[in-house]
Amino acid sequence: MEMTGTVSKAGSRFSEVTVYRGTACDGGCGHQCATCMASRPLTVRVDNNGWALHEGEQVLLQSATHSPLSLAAILYLLPLVVGVLGYLLVEQRGGGTGLSALGALVGLVLGFVPAWRVNHRLTDTQLPTHRVISVLEQGEQR
Repeated sequence: MEMTGTVSKAGSRFSEVTVYRGTACDGGCGHQCATCMASRPLTVRVDNNGWALHEGEQVLLQSATHSPLSLAAILYLLPLVVGVLGYLLVEQRGGGTGLSALGALVGLVLGFVPAWRVNHRLTDTQLPTHRVISVLEQGEQR
């Protein structure tokens, strides 16, 4: 997915770019409707990708190779799958309904551990989620 933004803080390798997300009406109202007025700018950390960026430049950004949707699916589905497996495992071993429910709860909690670790790892590394693919106004390339 590509989007445009304005460089708000230039750096040698990484920069901060302010992006205005699109709205449902696509700006046909002259940005006066409630949807447009409620949209706020988003500041993202980007990989300069070899461009010498300067504050105020308009840049074209591309999302990183990993998909946030696939990561979210893994993080949300893993606890559910492990919870169901915990239920089935206890039930297969002859546990009653109460013990099977407890097995499901333990599986659910165990499924959240990897999700929690991945979330903290991504938060701590603060890797850029976008990279600059071109400068729309000025700038030098490599």
